[in-house]
Amino acid sequence: MPLLEYPMKKLLFMLIIISVILNTPSLSNSDSKKDKKEKKEEHEKEEHKRGWEAVEKKYKHFENPQICGGCHPEFFDEWKESKHSKSFTNSAFQTMYKHALSDLKDNKEIKEDVDRCILCHSPSAYYAGDIPPTPDEDKLPERGIMCDFCHTVEGIKDGLPHNGNFINNNGPDIDPKRGPWKDAKSPYHQTIYSELHTRSEFCGACHNQKNIPGVWVQETYNEWKASKWAKDGYQCQDCHMMGEGRSHPIISKEFMKADAREKVVTHRLPGFGSQHKISDAVNLKVSANKPKAQLGEELLIKVSVTNAKVGHTFPSGTPNLKQLWLVVNAIDSKKRTPVLIEVKKEDAPLPYNATSNEPAYKDIERDALPEGNRIYHSVFYDRNNQHTYMSYEAAKIAFDNRLKAGETRVETYRWKIPADTAVGEIIISATLNYRSMPQSLADFLEIGEIPVTEVAYDEVSVFVVK
Repeated sequence: MPLLEYPMKKLLFMLIIISVILNTPSLSNSDSKKDKKEKKEEHEKEEHKRGWEAVEKKYKHFENPQICGGCHPEFFDEWKESKHSKSFTNSAFQTMYKHALSDLKDNKEIKEDVDRCILCHSPSAYYAGDIPPTPDEDKLPERGIMCDFCHTVEGIKDGLPHNGNFINNNGPDIDPKRGPWKDAKSPYHQTIYSELHTRSEFCGACHNQKNIPGVWVQETYNEWKASKWAKDGYQCQDCHMMGEGRSHPIISKEFMKADAREKVVTHRLPGFGSQHKISDAVNLKVSANKPKAQLGEELLIKVSVTNAKVGHTFPSGTPNLKQLWLVVNAIDSKKRTPVLIEVKKEDAPLPYNATSNEPAYKDIERDALPEGNRIYHSVFYDRNNQHTYMSYEAAKIAFDNRLKAGETRVETYRWKIPADTAVGEIIISATLNYRSMPQSLADFLEIGEIPVTEVAYDEVSVFVVK
């Protein structure tokens, strides 16, 4: 082989190798990054899975209500009908919570208040650390305020019940269940008598809320504490868990022989959402200053409104949402369309004690009601002195004229009888109505139709002559 031939062959071989290398597909930078990204995503999924498993275990420290229903079928059926069972799933809460989460993106200062929504609407989610709750096939967050949470509460922190300050140490084992019976027995779990479960302080932990700026945005417990009902020894449970005269075993006879109780509490927990509880809560009495009047004459009409049977201020709960309003009408002997008797300006010197549709929160109509009616409600302002319906935004209570427990309010109306009124008997009626939130706010949040409940009614007749 000539001396020059070998180097030439070697060189040619090397060129071929280089060409093959250059033309062979390889992992580009983008492919390498993609591979790393996929590995990272797989790692994160694995971490999330392990994290969810830990959360799920904590969720399952609280037994499903169906387990409790095995021995306590009547209580379970009542609970299913209650607002407590729907505290997380009801459309009003879901919509307002999503609105709060949206606001949280722009204002991290409200985080503690927004998180606390879950504490009192899905406590098992809160104790599991699942905030906001993760949708899952077992629907664990959807159990709301359930049997095993309430009956494993051991106490209240810091004296005054508020902001969900329960003591609950529920663990992975079957925990003792606490309740109001000293002689309770169960084949499934230990039982412990709990005086707390007979007292308003138990309810007050959720039905007493102070936001981060220090505003009492819900204080049903405080209102009760200041009432004559509290002084007379009545507790929340005496009204909202009345046994309605029932007498039956508190545990199914299929599982354990038990004597019937003389008084058995209801787990429907009726309240503002219950026609039974609202319909006889307030007394109305209408009077006119004369039994006979002439056309064109002015009548002085008085309506006495008494919060007679509610153990706290009415309405309560979320006072800046709830509406209680008084409608006074007159209808003549020809049964023509009732004439709305409005609150006169001199009788409504304050801006919020008569219904108005002026622009309020997010420029929506404030009350979404006929204007000129007396209204009992609370109004919150934010830090910019603007009206707000969101409790986590409240910086102060701008107005509150709700009816305290036992309070009587006398409303005065001056009405000049129109000249075209039919001669004969006219009926002057007073109707007190309740709604859980303004329809304008419900429309803004896309919640749906909010029902109106008639709370009380009364009427008086006046004979009209020419």
